[in-house]
Amino acid sequence: MKALINKLSLLLIALTLTSCGGGGGTGGAFQPPPGTAQLASLSSASATTTSPNNFVDISVTARNTDNSLAKDGTTISAVLTPASIGIITTGGAVTGGTTTSGLTTGGLVAFRFSSGVNTGVAHMVFSTVNAAGSTISTALDINVNGGAADNRLTLTPNTITLPLNPSPGSFAFLGSPYLGEVTITRRHQNGQLITGTEKDNTSIAPVQIAAFSTLDDPATTWSGATAKPPTAVGNEFLTEIGSGPVSVTGGQGTIFVHAQNTPGTATLFVTATDADSGQTISASLTVNIVSTVPPLPSAVSLSATNTTVYTSTSGGNSSSTINAFVQTGTGAPVPDPVVGNSAYNNVQFEILGTNAGGAQLSATDASGTIEKAALVKTRTTAGVAAVQFIAGTQTGPVLIKATADRHDNNVDLGIEDPVTSTITLIISDGRLYSLTLSSPVDNALTVNSITGAVPVGGVTPGDPNATYSLTISAIGTDRQGIPVLPGVPISFGKIDAPFVNCAGQPTGAKPLDQACSQLPLIRGNDGNPAEGGPQFTAPTGLFTVAGGGAGGGVGPGDTLLVFGKDSTGNSDLENARIVQQVTGANSLLVTSPFNLNDTTGAMFDAGAVLPYAIGRSTVGNITTQATTNDQGVASVKLTYPVSQLGRSLFVWAQGITTDSLSPTGTKTVEDISGYHFPGVAALKITSQQSAIPGNVANALVTVCVTDQLDEPYPSLPISFGFHDLGTGSGSIDSQNGVGVLAVYTGPNGCASGLVSTSGIAGGTSATTKPGINFSVGGATVDVPLQVTGGLALIASAPGLTQAGGTVTLRLTDSSGNAVPNVQIIGTCTGGTGISIAITSGPGSTGPDGTTKAVISATGLSQYGKAGTASCTFTTTQGATPSATVSLLGSDLCLSVTDPNDIHAAQCPNIVSETLTVLMLPAPSAAPTPPAVVGAVTSNDGKIACLLNGTTAVTCTATKYAVNASVTLTATATSPSEFVKFTGGCTPNGAPTATGGAATVVLSTDKTCIANFKNP
Repeated sequence: MKALINKLSLLLIALTLTSCGGGGGTGGAFQPPPGTAQLASLSSASATTTSPNNFVDISVTARNTDNSLAKDGTTISAVLTPASIGIITTGGAVTGGTTTSGLTTGGLVAFRFSSGVNTGVAHMVFSTVNAAGSTISTALDINVNGGAADNRLTLTPNTITLPLNPSPGSFAFLGSPYLGEVTITRRHQNGQLITGTEKDNTSIAPVQIAAFSTLDDPATTWSGATAKPPTAVGNEFLTEIGSGPVSVTGGQGTIFVHAQNTPGTATLFVTATDADSGQTISASLTVNIVSTVPPLPSAVSLSATNTTVYTSTSGGNSSSTINAFVQTGTGAPVPDPVVGNSAYNNVQFEILGTNAGGAQLSATDASGTIEKAALVKTRTTAGVAAVQFIAGTQTGPVLIKATADRHDNNVDLGIEDPVTSTITLIISDGRLYSLTLSSPVDNALTVNSITGAVPVGGVTPGDPNATYSLTISAIGTDRQGIPVLPGVPISFGKIDAPFVNCAGQPTGAKPLDQACSQLPLIRGNDGNPAEGGPQFTAPTGLFTVAGGGAGGGVGPGDTLLVFGKDSTGNSDLENARIVQQVTGANSLLVTSPFNLNDTTGAMFDAGAVLPYAIGRSTVGNITTQATTNDQGVASVKLTYPVSQLGRSLFVWAQGITTDSLSPTGTKTVEDISGYHFPGVAALKITSQQSAIPGNVANALVTVCVTDQLDEPYPSLPISFGFHDLGTGSGSIDSQNGVGVLAVYTGPNGCASGLVSTSGIAGGTSATTKPGINFSVGGATVDVPLQVTGGLALIASAPGLTQAGGTVTLRLTDSSGNAVPNVQIIGTCTGGTGISIAITSGPGSTGPDGTTKAVISATGLSQYGKAGTASCTFTTTQGATPSATVSLLGSDLCLSVTDPNDIHAAQCPNIVSETLTVLMLPAPSAAPTPPAVVGAVTSNDGKIACLLNGTTAVTCTATKYAVNASVTLTATATSPSEFVKFTGGCTPNGAPTATGGAATVVLSTDKTCIANFKNP
């Protein structure tokens, strides 16, 4: 029996558990029960505490009963609970979990416990199974708490304090008092510095307090050094950022902290990945930016959501929120006026003047009480205080003053050293007082369709109905210059007959804007409307005979236009009235009375001094009524036939408003303006002659003007000028050198003149190319003067269009005599996509020296350019004269205005622009911001953003035309307030006038920032 016991004792295995830090454990020797192969003893020793994101090395030792080390290869298993406390690995393994195992070497297995971010008790059980199948185990507990620092990632120093930087963004330099240096140190879990280079993610916030930069990368060139002025581009040390990677090489990296011009505390935060455990580790550092300037008020700036409001009785918006931004001497917001749990008022608002209309200010004071009076007190939050202005019944400007106290930032204790600012609000009744007619310069014209279908992007429809429509708007304002209230009805009308020009010629000879303009036949300068009555007289009036013949003169239903604005003191008599009855050659009655002309408070009668016109509408039509929008604008369409381009007319707009002095209690407000029917821009001018023979008298020249759709444009003057005549001279219709054709363009858009030239050097040796340049409205055409000394070939094409037409060719000798029986030939050339050919002729010249050719062309109208083509005609005679006929198409892009049109990509006048609205709420002192701070919308509906109280929202609208005007409107959700637009909505870098709207002209991509303030 003794021998057996000794044998068994040789098989004992002892397990000894130790951990770094050593000390104590559980276990002891014991005897195996009967029938087992061996016994084991277990012991452990370990540090009992560690910190989050740290590690503890643990050694497990296996021993036999005779205290000898277990044989190599004995398996030791480990189990860790709870799973949230960390991981356990074998030796220096990087990844692990809650279980692992290892094989003994020299009786030892090395384990490592790596703690996570949580605190608590890590419970580990280590076990093995002996040869008899018995499980031997021991347990180990380690407390994870915050008692020890994680030296795997450290920042030196722990805090930085820098003075306020008066010039943030200026080039920093080593040794600058506004620059701090922080060292990142990275170590392995065993304390050794890491090797190689890693990128640690770094950020700092808020960036208005401090920013950071890194060491300059020698691999990148400082390209901004040569800019004028120099910039930081390419120099990482000079480039201040809020977040980005920082290189750590050999365990160390450098961060440069840059002070900004706002005092406060910022946090520098660095994160990295521990290569030993795979854990994310982090470290932070506090940055203090301090100022030696007292945090007392130094400046107050005021802004208002609406600088114009309506009276309380108008029915319009009668309130506006006024914001006061109170700054210290450093430009920072004044501290919130709070001591402990008590707040006090630090801004006083008051309405200056008599305040006869009973306007009020409404504010919440520091105690939370709502005050309503002409003088109220309130407190700032993040430097901003706000009151609501509530209009009374008085119209006109109202001055509001805000005052802070530079002495102690407390207005409850009196104001010893006032800091003030004022803002003016215009209070209006919203009543219609003035109307002004206008029409857009661009995109005002619509080419109408037979089917009524609207083409995408405004492209000319495939089925035009030979009419155009022009947008005409009336802008209504009240007496303060504020837009009238939305929904005011505005009536429109027009007269276009009977009209004559100043020489008594029929309508169509000259346009309104020329010296000799089309004018109404029934007109005068001695009109006298009866103020407040229906009678109109004119001493020189010929109301019963003007116009002559059957139907001549004035009749019931005609429109009388009185141009009161053309006479000082009579603007109230700018009236449009319908004729009810003609009572004599110089008197008539209208259907509604004239205004009282009492805008000064007393009726004024200037007598028979007012210009007037009487007529009717005979060509085209105009929308009879529209209502004003929120900008006070009412728009209608003037539709007319293309055969009447250039025809003159008068358009009137009329609204009704109240007038306490009128017997009816109302009066009319009008504007009258002269127009002519425009064509599709831009004009085109062509010559019916390819050339004109030089040194001859009375050679005919005919030039024709059309709009871009080849519609004839009548009533236009054509300018001309001779060039390169050398010692020669030239005239048209006896006008030498330069001038205007004696005849304006007729119904076919053409005008002719007789050209006489002499003394022009010619022949094949001539180096100059004499000619005549004709122009109208920016369009030009040059007609050569043929001075060959031999035969001359002249081409005339009066009906030539983009599709071609018939050309008459005339061959003459040097004296202008016809040359018959000469064969004429022709060739044509055109650009890409253009087909042009001579489909008939030209053949030989007849007895009069002429022959004809028919040209056919397609594809001249293109997107992106006006196509050109030409046909050149020559003769087989020795002198080889030639004549060239040119065809000019239209640039179809001129009718493309929508970037979404399928042809927009082909049009250089259409570029896709992007407007991004970035909505940023100001920092909130409230613990729970409102769910929605506000919204930004655009007038075209392409932009609609909602902003919550904690997140900046970016919304993007694409495809605006270049130079498109977009109006953004910001609306705050109570109790939040809109502060201002900045960024791309800020012209020339200056803040926009606060208020809920900003207009942006998109010449380039822009980003607009809407700033809101939480309560």
